[in-house]
Amino acid sequence: MKFGLCRILLLMILCAVPALGQEFTGRVTDPTGAAISKAAITVHNVLTNVEETTLTTESGDYRVPFLKVGEYKVTASAKGFKTAIHAGLVLQTEQTSTVNFSLNVGEVSESITVTADSIIDFDKADAGEVIENMRITELPIGSRDPGMLTELSAGATWNQSLTWDRPFDDTQNNININGGQNGGSELLLDGMTNSAASVNGFGTGRISYVPLIDSTQEVKVITNPYDAKYGLMVGGVEEVTLKSGTNKLHGDVYEYAMRTWLNANSYSNDYANAHLLPGAKPHPTSPLKKDQYGFELDGPVIIPKVYNGANKTFFMMQYERWVQVSPNYSFASVPDPKWTTGDFTSLLTKPAIPITIYDPMSISPSGVRLPFGPTDNNGNATLAANIIPANRLNKFAQQVLTYFPAPNVDMTGQANPFQNNYAYNSSDNDHYRNAVVKVDHLFTENDRSTLRYGYWQRFETRDTTGLLGGADQGALPYTLRSHTFDFNHIHTFTPNLIADFHAQVVDRFNFWHGGPKFNPVTQLGWNQQMVTAMGPQAGIEFPALNLHSFASPGQNNYNADTHLSLY
Repeated sequence: MKFGLCRILLLMILCAVPALGQEFTGRVTDPTGAAISKAAITVHNVLTNVEETTLTTESGDYRVPFLKVGEYKVTASAKGFKTAIHAGLVLQTEQTSTVNFSLNVGEVSESITVTADSIIDFDKADAGEVIENMRITELPIGSRDPGMLTELSAGATWNQSLTWDRPFDDTQNNININGGQNGGSELLLDGMTNSAASVNGFGTGRISYVPLIDSTQEVKVITNPYDAKYGLMVGGVEEVTLKSGTNKLHGDVYEYAMRTWLNANSYSNDYANAHLLPGAKPHPTSPLKKDQYGFELDGPVIIPKVYNGANKTFFMMQYERWVQVSPNYSFASVPDPKWTTGDFTSLLTKPAIPITIYDPMSISPSGVRLPFGPTDNNGNATLAANIIPANRLNKFAQQVLTYFPAPNVDMTGQANPFQNNYAYNSSDNDHYRNAVVKVDHLFTENDRSTLRYGYWQRFETRDTTGLLGGADQGALPYTLRSHTFDFNHIHTFTPNLIADFHAQVVDRFNFWHGGPKFNPVTQLGWNQQMVTAMGPQAGIEFPALNLHSFASPGQNNYNADTHLSLY
């Protein structure tokens, strides 16, 4: 029993997160301005027909917290007074709306309705802007990431190339608010933290779930988070509110596409094509393909002849898939293939001056080191200068050179004819998928719950050197994956005592392998003893080599980490 109690207390501590949400508050008075106590307050959600009720206090005040974003009608009634109704009230993200009533003497059955009231937020010590659903769905957003809408707020600045505005690029790390550092903003989703792990040494946090445009109801950007409930970060606050289902079924299906044949060739390709070596293949337009497609559906949970969830059970779901092939055209410096056989006669500088290679084992009678070639007196004379005998070649070095492609760009006449002598036209390949499911259920007028699960995964391969096989470098592959579970239950004990329980589990996995898998035993001629001596990584990746003036093959950049967060 003692152990079970400790676990419960620990869970309560983990879940002791400041409750964020929307609410109505106000005061009910009579025509003289005197407070009316125990007046009945009813808050009616127009789209779901869900109602919350409470009574005013002795001072005539009332408060109805933990409401969903949406349109409401608020009613006040008391014995001996006409019923007053304020309709057309739109409650936005993180808004405390003050709606006061002045009841006239009369019968309760009589009512006075005020429509499209202005809502004033008196109880907040912060400044910001709400980006409503119309702007979210109608504005052209290149990669359909709601986080990019932060730029619409005064004081918010994007500090990165728009190449990296994709939803899986942790875009929040490239935004600063009111002069704060990049990535210094607090991330919230439906009132809970949306960071996957604690703030790192750079002052930034990783996002846990990436919201989708079609399932986002509102985005609020708080540029001056003076309210005491905000903290942790040094910038502003970016809060996203996801849609909840209503009594009407809504949905959409979409596809955004880009294709190579719609684009012109790049300047780099045109330059390389104009300086091709004889026999080299021309470079076509770099591949560019993008498909971003999915669907969104929300409404009441209805199973014909089994369950009718109208007015009490609602759902929202969305799935999105992203497949992108982006051009990755670049130049690399590669050696002459003849060097593999020891023929370095092409090793020249401008203007065609040979670079002499000396034999470290041959010295003339006068003590001068001799070059490889006809004058070599060590029994290794060759027909021409800068030709190294086959028996002096290092087998490992020969094997490494086979992973370099042959030059395909004519750099004759340049200061270094081997610099940027290979043009490669590869591609970055990204596969991304995202899914979210949210269910809201009204058990009784005193109990309601929300359950949400979000998942996204990114898989990328990217070549950054243009080398062959296991010697290549880049994101090969780069993988991100995140699972987010969120549960919220609200219980009303009395009109003045409400419990809000909120728990969240976030699991984010990051994996980076800087090159393809490689077996040095079969592909470089190493023996197992050498592999064992250099550690387990030596058996799965090409050894990292730093070659002066040439592309460096291999990598030593394997990394994997998992962040599990409980809130």
